[in-house]
Amino acid sequence: MSELVSIITPMYNSEAFIEETIQSVIHQSYEKWEMLIIDDGSIDNSINIVKGYVERDKRIKLIEKELINLKSNLNAIYGAVQQVDKLIVMSKEGNKSKSRQEADKASEVA
Repeated sequence: MSELVSIITPMYNSEAFIEETIQSVIHQSYEKWEMLIIDDGSIDNSINIVKGYVERDKRIKLIEKELINLKSNLNAIYGAVQQVDKLIVMSKEGNKSKSRQEADKASEVA
Protein backbone atom coordinates (compact mmCIF):
# COMPACT_ATOMS: atom_id res chain seq x y z
CA MET A 1 0.00 0.00 0.00
CA SER A 2 1.45 3.36 -1.05
CA GLU A 3 1.69 6.24 1.38
CA LEU A 4 0.04 9.57 0.62
CA VAL A 5 2.61 12.33 0.34
CA SER A 6 1.46 15.92 0.87
CA ILE A 7 3.61 18.57 -0.76
CA ILE A 8 3.27 22.03 0.76
CA THR A 9 4.43 24.80 -1.59
CA PRO A 10 4.50 28.40 -0.33
CA MET A 11 3.91 30.95 -3.06
CA TYR A 12 4.27 34.72 -3.26
CA ASN A 13 4.46 36.44 -6.65
CA SER A 14 5.87 33.28 -8.17
CA GLU A 15 4.60 33.48 -11.74
CA ALA A 16 8.16 33.14 -13.09
CA PHE A 17 8.60 29.59 -11.72
CA ILE A 18 5.37 28.19 -10.21
CA GLU A 19 4.44 26.35 -13.42
CA GLU A 20 7.86 24.65 -13.50
CA THR A 21 7.43 23.68 -9.85
CA ILE A 22 3.98 22.16 -10.45
CA GLN A 23 5.15 20.35 -13.58
CA SER A 24 8.04 18.85 -11.64
CA VAL A 25 5.63 17.37 -9.10
CA ILE A 26 3.19 16.14 -11.75
CA HIS A 27 5.97 14.31 -13.58
CA GLN A 28 7.17 12.37 -10.55
CA SER A 29 6.91 8.61 -10.96
CA TYR A 30 5.17 8.39 -7.56
CA GLU A 31 1.47 9.15 -8.06
CA LYS A 32 -0.12 9.10 -4.59
CA TRP A 33 0.42 12.73 -3.66
CA GLU A 34 -1.44 15.96 -3.07
CA MET A 35 0.06 19.40 -3.60
CA LEU A 36 -1.12 22.25 -1.41
CA ILE A 37 -0.02 25.59 -2.79
CA ILE A 38 -0.29 28.27 -0.11
CA ASP A 39 -0.52 31.74 -1.62
CA ASP A 40 0.66 34.57 0.59
CA GLY A 41 -1.19 37.47 -1.03
CA SER A 42 0.35 37.37 -4.51
CA ILE A 43 -0.39 40.33 -6.77
CA ASP A 44 1.06 38.85 -9.99
CA ASN A 45 -0.43 36.18 -12.28
CA SER A 46 0.72 33.19 -10.20
CA ILE A 47 -2.77 32.58 -8.71
CA ASN A 48 -4.32 32.29 -12.19
CA ILE A 49 -1.60 29.86 -13.27
CA VAL A 50 -2.27 27.66 -10.24
CA LYS A 51 -6.05 27.84 -10.69
CA GLY A 52 -5.61 26.40 -14.17
CA TYR A 53 -3.82 23.38 -12.70
CA VAL A 54 -6.39 23.04 -9.89
CA GLU A 55 -9.14 22.71 -12.51
CA ARG A 56 -7.25 19.93 -14.35
CA ASP A 57 -5.78 17.90 -11.46
CA LYS A 58 -7.76 17.18 -8.27
CA ARG A 59 -4.51 16.46 -6.39
CA ILE A 60 -3.52 20.15 -6.61
CA LYS A 61 -5.16 22.55 -4.18
CA LEU A 62 -4.79 26.31 -3.77
CA ILE A 63 -5.10 27.90 -0.35
CA GLU A 64 -5.23 31.67 -0.50
CA LYS A 65 -4.08 33.60 2.55
CA GLU A 66 -3.31 37.25 2.81
CA LEU A 67 0.22 38.04 3.91
CA ILE A 68 0.67 35.34 6.55
CA ASN A 69 3.98 34.26 7.99
CA LEU A 70 4.17 30.69 6.72
CA LYS A 71 6.66 29.48 9.31
CA SER A 72 4.47 30.55 12.22
CA ASN A 73 1.28 29.20 10.63
CA LEU A 74 2.26 25.63 9.74
CA ASN A 75 -0.27 24.25 12.22
CA ALA A 76 -3.08 25.82 10.18
CA ILE A 77 -1.64 24.27 7.03
CA TYR A 78 -1.52 20.81 8.60
CA GLY A 79 -5.30 21.06 9.00
CA ALA A 80 -5.69 21.24 5.20
CA VAL A 81 -3.65 18.10 4.61
CA GLN A 82 -5.56 14.88 3.97
CA GLN A 83 -4.76 11.70 5.88
CA VAL A 84 -1.07 12.03 5.33
CA ASP A 85 1.66 9.48 5.74
CA LYS A 86 4.47 11.80 4.70
CA LEU A 87 4.65 15.59 4.40
CA ILE A 88 7.11 17.51 2.27
CA VAL A 89 7.38 21.28 2.61
CA MET A 90 8.86 22.81 -0.50
CA SER A 91 11.38 25.61 -0.10
CA LYS A 92 12.66 28.28 -2.42
CA GLU A 93 16.33 28.92 -3.15
CA GLY A 94 16.99 32.02 -5.20
CA ASN A 95 14.62 32.08 -8.16
CA LYS A 96 14.15 28.30 -8.24
CA SER A 97 11.85 26.21 -6.10
CA LYS A 98 13.16 22.91 -4.80
CA SER A 99 10.51 20.80 -6.43
CA ARG A 100 11.70 17.21 -6.16
CA GLN A 101 11.06 14.84 -3.27
CA GLU A 102 14.79 14.33 -2.90
CA ALA A 103 15.59 18.07 -2.78
CA ASP A 104 18.22 18.86 -0.16
CA LYS A 105 16.27 21.68 1.48
CA ALA A 106 12.83 20.03 1.54
CA SER A 107 11.66 19.61 5.12
CA GLU A 108 10.09 16.23 5.76
CA VAL A 109 7.76 15.50 8.63
CA ALA A 110 6.91 11.81 8.98
